[in-house]
Amino acid sequence: MRVYLGDLDFYAMHDPHIAVTNQLPPKLIRGVREQFRYSINRQGMRGDDYPENSSPYRILTMGGSTTICSFLDDAKAWPALVQKKLLRTTSGRTVWVGNIGKSGLTTRGHVLQMRYLTPQYPADAILVLTGINDLVRRIWDDEAYDPHFLERAENANLLMFKTFSILPDSLYPFYKCFGFWKLARRTKSYLKNYISEESLFAEIARSRDLLRYGRAIDTLPNLKNALEEYAGNLVQIMQAARQQNFRLIMMTQPVWWNSGLTAAERASLLPLGSIGYSAPSIKYDYYSVEIMAECMRMYNDKLVDTCRQFGVECIDLASCVPQTTQVFYDDCHFTEFGAELVADIVVDYLSEKPPFRSESFELSGR
Repeated sequence: MRVYLGDLDFYAMHDPHIAVTNQLPPKLIRGVREQFRYSINRQGMRGDDYPENSSPYRILTMGGSTTICSFLDDAKAWPALVQKKLLRTTSGRTVWVGNIGKSGLTTRGHVLQMRYLTPQYPADAILVLTGINDLVRRIWDDEAYDPHFLERAENANLLMFKTFSILPDSLYPFYKCFGFWKLARRTKSYLKNYISEESLFAEIARSRDLLRYGRAIDTLPNLKNALEEYAGNLVQIMQAARQQNFRLIMMTQPVWWNSGLTAAERASLLPLGSIGYSAPSIKYDYYSVEIMAECMRMYNDKLVDTCRQFGVECIDLASCVPQTTQVFYDDCHFTEFGAELVADIVVDYLSEKPPFRSESFELSGR
């Protein structure tokens, strides 16, 4: 069995070779088709298989749930649309986009991706959409938040298993490399992709109800240490990209949070601003929509400032994406229209620079 399953010597964000067709409950999520295909390629990414030769212009997209776009059809996720819309470089290279986003991932996880995953898949560019999960982690952990989390070796090792679905065998205890253990672990993981959707949909409905019973907080939390950690993680990502000779493009996080939301629109939000949400409860105090919007602005400003300081490209998506029901179906996740808008913004940005615009054209000022 061990020979049949093979030895693992690579990292992957998701279990390879997943292909499921999911059915959303009616009216649970607006702006997306109720039946959609979700698939993972043989490298554990969403998208076409990684091209082994270097002829295509290869792009990796890194982020959380707003990058993986789990409730959108394969063809409707914004990274897939970027691939479809970019077509070719000026030199005739085709474009490949691999989606290595994963729901809930913070910059802590992105640091590990840059250390261990991206060296396996040399790319020409990496697009990083980040910020909201770092903010939410700070809010959920509240006073237990540890800004030095990644500096502690035991935490980094634990985070490895939360970040990657597949790790090299050498990182597991010896007994977990036995064939039967591998089979059980792989079976459990694959079954999760086929049977967990119903419970996930129920959790979405339940979590929306929680906001009815909590108390809204209208004062800003102290984000000083969290923002310092966020900036430090961004710097590590930037340094790793330079060492690996990737073109790095950071993107600010658009959200729907604003003071103009109606009562019906607020009812479609999730308890992302709830203090201690990761612990079981039937009631949470939560930061108001207006406070969360201000917190997100602070994280986006920190990203823009860090990019400016280190000379890294940045697309300010947050200032380009309108805060409407057409774009978002909840706090931050994109509808099909929203994902296409994001893809258009990214494509417009890339199209104005080499290799999608000739250097001679750019230098001429035309």
